[in-house]
Amino acid sequence: VGEIIGEASAQEHAVVGKTPNLAARLQALAEPDTVVVGPVTYRLAGAAATFQALGEHYLKGFDAPVPVWRVDALSGTADRLDGDRTSEISPLVGRRQELGALASAFARMRSGEALIVHLVGEPGIGKSRLIREFLNQNRELAFILAGHCASHGGSTAFFPFINLVRRWFGGIDGTGNTGADLMDRLVESGLDARRHAPYILKLLDFSHPAIYEIEPDLIGVRTQEALSQFVVEHGRVRPTILFINDLHWIDERSATLLDSLARREDRQGVLVLTTVRRRYKAPWSGLPGIEEIHLAPLSAAESLSLFQHRVAGDLTGDDLEGIVERAGGNPLFLEELARHVSRASGKAGEEWGAAIPETLAGLLMQRVDALSPRARRTAETAAVAGRRFDATLLGEGTEAELVELEVGGVVIAEHGAASTYRFQHALVHDVVYDSLLEADRRRLHGEVGDRLKTKYDGREIEVVEDLARHFAAADEDRPAARYAYLAGNKALDLFALSDAERWYGSALSLAPSEGGAGDDLLFAKSVVNQTQVLCWNGDFPAMVGLAQHHLPRIRALGATEEVSRALTWIGEGYMHVGRYDDARSTLAEALENGRVLGDDSCIGYAS
Repeated sequence: VGEIIGEASAQEHAVVGKTPNLAARLQALAEPDTVVVGPVTYRLAGAAATFQALGEHYLKGFDAPVPVWRVDALSGTADRLDGDRTSEISPLVGRRQELGALASAFARMRSGEALIVHLVGEPGIGKSRLIREFLNQNRELAFILAGHCASHGGSTAFFPFINLVRRWFGGIDGTGNTGADLMDRLVESGLDARRHAPYILKLLDFSHPAIYEIEPDLIGVRTQEALSQFVVEHGRVRPTILFINDLHWIDERSATLLDSLARREDRQGVLVLTTVRRRYKAPWSGLPGIEEIHLAPLSAAESLSLFQHRVAGDLTGDDLEGIVERAGGNPLFLEELARHVSRASGKAGEEWGAAIPETLAGLLMQRVDALSPRARRTAETAAVAGRRFDATLLGEGTEAELVELEVGGVVIAEHGAASTYRFQHALVHDVVYDSLLEADRRRLHGEVGDRLKTKYDGREIEVVEDLARHFAAADEDRPAARYAYLAGNKALDLFALSDAERWYGSALSLAPSEGGAGDDLLFAKSVVNQTQVLCWNGDFPAMVGLAQHHLPRIRALGATEEVSRALTWIGEGYMHVGRYDDARSTLAEALENGRVLGDDSCIGYAS
C-alpha cells in the first residue's frame, strides 16, 4: 500500500510516502498496527486515510526530496470480507473440516472438475466468516468474482451480476467511466464485441452504438449468455471463484443463469461458491458436480474459545456455561453476548447475567440502544435505505454518526466503493428496521426516495426498482406506480417475464383509481404491457380477463395508441381460447382505431 516512514513534523501531523498516490493506495491498516509520526501515534483501526499534500521535503535518510502528506481524515473501514484486515473480526474457531472441504473443491477445480459448492447454514452461523477465510487464502491463486443478492433485489433481473460486473470494472458510479471504456475491458477479457459485450453494456445502462442493433426478443437470452461467457472466459485465463452471497434471495434470471452455467461442459477453471440458508433449494441441485457443505453450531469448547477471545476478565465456570448454553453454538449470538458482557464489565455476574435478553434480536437492539440519539436516527435511516446503502442517501452532516456506527459495530464501509456501507449482518439490519414505528418508517422511506431521485436525476432507470420500493412504502402511490411501471419495462427489456409481471401488477395496484389524464395513461400502458407479458407466458384466460376488466377505463382515453393496443391483445387472447368471432370483432375495432390515429404501428399489430 505504500511505504510509511517516520521523521516528519508532529505539528503538521504528517505521514510520509514514497509514492505520489499514497492517499489512494493506503487502505485497511488493522489494529494493533500503528503509524508513528514523530511523537504522534495514529491508530488507524482499519480505516483508510485522507491526505493533504504538503509538497516535497528533505528528510533524514533520503538523498532526494520526499513527498509529504498530512492526514486530514479517516474514511472508515473496508469490507470485512475483503483484504487482510483482522481488527473487528474474531479468529476462525473450529470449521477446519469445512475449510478443508472448500480447499479440496478448489484443488479439484484446478485439476479440471466443474464444481458448484453451496455453503448452507442459518443466519449468524458463520457462513460469511468462513468464506472470508477461504477467499483470503486464495486471493493470489484465483480471480474472485463476487456478487451479492439482496432481500429487495429478488425482482431485479441479474441483480447480483450487475453488482459483480460493477465491482470488476472498478465500482461504476455513473461518472468517470464510459461505455467505450467498459467495451474495451470486456473485449480484452475475451468477450465477443458484437455477440456478448453489448448486452453487458445495456445491463449496466451504458449507451453504445452496438446496443441499437440488438433484437428485443433476444435481449434476455443474450444477456444471460454474455454473463455466462464472462465467467467462463475468466476461468480460461486463470482459476476463478464465482462467489454469490445470500443465494436464497436470488432473482429468477440470475437463477436461470447459474442453472445454465451448471450445465455448461466447458466450465473448467471456475469454482462456483454460494452461501445459502437451509430452506432454499437451487434448481440445479440434482446435477453432477453440485456439493453442499452444512455449517453446524459450534461445539461447547469452540463456543467458549470464541467468547473468551472477545471478553477480558474473569468469569466463573457457571457464568460461562450459561452463556455457551444460551448462544446455542451460533457465532453471531456469541459475539453479541461478548459485547454485552464487555459493556457490563465490573458488575456482579448475577447482575449482567440477568440482564441478557433471551433473543438475538434483543442483543442486537442493545447495540443500537447504546448509540447516541443522532447516531441511532442515522442507523434507522440507513436501515430504510437497505442492507447495503449509499451514505449520501442519509442526508447531510451524518459523517460523525457513521463513524460512531462503525465503532459500535453496526455498519461497515464497503471496500472499493465510495460512500457505500453495509450493515454488519442482515440480522442487524432487520432488527433496526423492525424497531421503527409505521409512521416513522413511511416518513423515512419518502425521504430516502426523494434523495435517491435527486442523486440519479436524468438516469433514474438505474434505480427504478429502489425508487418504486421506497415510494410504495411511503404510501406515495403516484410516483410509486410510475417507477413500478418503468421497472416492469426494464424487466421486459431483459425478457424477465415473472419480474415484469410483478412490477406491472404493482403499478396497477398503486395507480390512483380516479387520477388525472396522466394517471389514466400510465394505467393504460401498464395494462397493455401486462397483457403482453401474460400472452408470452401463455396465460390467455388471465390476459383476456385483465384487459376486459380495465378496458372501460382505457377506452375513456379516446382514440389512443393504448386503446388500440389493448384491443389487439384482447383479440389475440380471444383467438388463443377459441373465441374467434369475439377475436375478429375486437381486432377489427383495434384496426379501425389505428386508422383513425393514422398510427402505422397500431395498424400493423392489429393486422
